[in-house]
Amino acid sequence: MKNRIGVLVALQEEFEVLVDVFNIKYEKNILDNYLVVETKYSTSKGDELDMIILLINDMSNTASAAATQYFVDRHNCQIYINIGIAGLLSKDNYLLDVILGTTSWEYDYRTSIVDNKNIDHFESNFGGKELITTDFLSNNLSQLSISYKHKFNEWNEQSSNALISKLNDNDIKWLKEQKLLPESENQVVNKGVLFSGGTIKSEKFKQHLLSKNRLGKAIDMESAGFLHSIHKLRATPLTLVIKAISDPADNRKSAIDKLGNGAIRKIAMENASNLLKLFLEIFNFNNNEFINDEQVINVETDTLHIKTLKVLNTAFNIDLTSEYLTLWSKVFHNLVVQHQTNFKEDSFIHDMFSYINASDNKIPLYISGEPGSGLSICLSALYRVFYHNYQNNETQYYPIYIDFRLFSQKTRKDKTDMIQQAQSLAIEEMNAIKVFLNSKQIKNILLIYDRIDNTSEIHNSLINVLSEQFNSYSKKK
Repeated sequence: MKNRIGVLVALQEEFEVLVDVFNIKYEKNILDNYLVVETKYSTSKGDELDMIILLINDMSNTASAAATQYFVDRHNCQIYINIGIAGLLSKDNYLLDVILGTTSWEYDYRTSIVDNKNIDHFESNFGGKELITTDFLSNNLSQLSISYKHKFNEWNEQSSNALISKLNDNDIKWLKEQKLLPESENQVVNKGVLFSGGTIKSEKFKQHLLSKNRLGKAIDMESAGFLHSIHKLRATPLTLVIKAISDPADNRKSAIDKLGNGAIRKIAMENASNLLKLFLEIFNFNNNEFINDEQVINVETDTLHIKTLKVLNTAFNIDLTSEYLTLWSKVFHNLVVQHQTNFKEDSFIHDMFSYINASDNKIPLYISGEPGSGLSICLSALYRVFYHNYQNNETQYYPIYIDFRLFSQKTRKDKTDMIQQAQSLAIEEMNAIKVFLNSKQIKNILLIYDRIDNTSEIHNSLINVLSEQFNSYSKKK
């Protein structure tokens, strides 16, 4: 049903924060052991939404699946949202960050218990099952700092003010020393994989989960059950999972929960709830699309589908000073050897940016490397730096990311005119880009080519075609 939102929360403390943020006055309506609240919510743009909130009052995927099934059997909603707090898994995130689950990986699904060689011990062989959410929702919301900058800054300011008001300086200092809060005290909204299952207090097991999927961001106990029941519906509705980081999922959890009488858990849930409010403001429920106005940059349109959003989102979300970038030792080594540069390993993305800007060569930088060594994410991070630089100064180079694999994949392998097919596709895509560039009056461009195979006749022909298409622009590539 249009304009009807179903929200499921696991714990009473999460529920209380949610209704407080939305200023919902309610009477306890206990139905079949579930607390259900039905209310109207009016957005600042004049939309009136029906919001139905169900409190599961338990923490497990079994309880969550049962509660969600009960909910969907009685309430036909346009979108179902699971919101709550979660444990930290990724080293790229901090407490109070918000993770939008793209996938919930039920890590204890079909787990088997077997004896090992030591007669007094046994082993658990973990299975796993993936359940996905609606990707365009998490894609767009994860770009808030770019596409809805003003609203995102307001959300971040709310989080910072809550942290300062609820914790003393010594507690905040300790959290920073533990590398659980960023020095800037600014939070981020990322998308990624949620691992869902039983309580975890083992660092080794967290690393085991990351070995299953390195995009893992957080650990929760109910998102998989929620999605299990949603996926059983004949027509899958929109789904969104919003989880704010409240603890590091290790032996420090108890100490953190005591800070400010549970302040971190409350602020985390406030961050998740305020993000939900922001979502309701920027989403058009009549058309199932995000609102686009003069202050909004639609990232998917801006890149004109040339760059896959999966890699681009990674580029926008990573911390360019983090250890994540320094893992690409082969890429870094190739840069230094090929260009005889003074790039530093802990800042080579920004060093690349400076090197390209200062170069008079129309092909200032060529990076080679083995598949899987991080080239695409490296170039995506470079795209991010140039994109932000252009936003601050529109006389600078505007980056255009072109994935050559796209052209190879879209050619018909059973035809002999594959080169001509690829060239026609490239011209079609570049014409769309030129319309966009002209509408923005962009004159200086940086062409970033990814996945070029120098031995491919198709790719070599495309380089010439692309150069001809942008002859009228001041360009580097």
